[in-house]
Amino acid sequence: PTNALWRLDLNTAAWRRLAPQGDAFPRIKRTSAATVMGEMYVFSGFGFACEGGSGGQAWNTDVWRYTPPYRYWGH
Repeated sequence: PTNALWRLDLNTAAWRRLAPQGDAFPRIKRTSAATVMGEMYVFSGFGFACEGGSGGQAWNTDVWRYTPPYRYWGH
């Protein structure tokens, strides 16, 4: 997994990598996302920083919001 954010132009079928401002989005996988009133919310999924140093995967409990007009990530 990466923390890259990409945008798909449906008219040209071309992908463009975005460079959002704000908090650094974590490297998590198997997330879910939804849009509400023009903002994207990303939640759920797994990260790799386990409590107690036991290794494996850790459940992501944060909710991240991306605001396109400001190119901003926050949680």
